[in-house]
Parts: sequence; C-alpha cells; structure tokens
Amino acid sequence: MPYDVTILPDARTGLVVGTGDLTGTDLAQACGVMARDAQWENGFDEVWDLTAAAQIDITPEELDRLVDVAHEHADAIGENRVAFVSTRDAIAVLVRLFERRTADLHRTYQVVRTRAEAADWLGVALPGVGG
Repeated sequence: MPYDVTILPDARTGLVVGTGDLTGTDLAQACGVMARDAQWENGFDEVWDLTAAAQIDITPEELDRLVDVAHEHADAIGENRVAFVSTRDAIAVLVRLFERRTADLHRTYQVVRTRAEAADWLGVALPGVGG
C-alpha cells in the first residue's frame, strides 16, 4: 500500500503518510481505514503527510469519490481539523476544491509544508517532529 495510517489516541489525531505513487483511490481507501480503526474517535484531527509521495495523481472522478467518502464517513469522523503536508502547489489547489465540496461537514483544512507546521497548527506532538 502506498500509505500508512496511524492513530495517535493521546494526540487525538490520525496520521496518514503517503509514499510512492498515490492516486485518489489510495487516499479514499486510507480515509476509510482511518475512520474504521478501533482507536479512532469522532472529532479526532487528521494529518495527511504527502511529502514522501513520489507522484500524486488524482483524476476528477477520484476527487468526486474522495468527496463521497468524506460524506460516507462523516458520522465517524465528525467535525475536525485536517492538515495536509506537502510542498506541491497542486495539493493546495486540490485541498481548496475538496474544502468547497465538503463545506457542509464543518471541517477546517490547512495546507502546510512540514509535519512540524502541522503539529504546531494542531497543538499536538507528532512522530517525526523533533522537539
């Protein structure tokens, strides 16, 4: 799998790390894995670290599926904050599109360039962040 999902109960956060070549289908699957994890609780925040992904390819159809998956798991995920870690400008554009299409879910999205920025924004300790 080109992603790894870790639930950090003490930080009330789910961490998804993408690696290799990622597609929108991979991201949709990771969302489902996270939401169904036994340690996940409604309202936990999310960090999607895409910095190790060699390539990220999301088709318009896959973006539609990601929106559908967000709505399908809305009750399990709840209202939360979601940090996307990436240096790719295209990710920021995709996140803004996703944000507009999921505005009814009352989530707050932020695109940051490092995991440390995500940790600061969420006010939590994350693996891989010195300190």
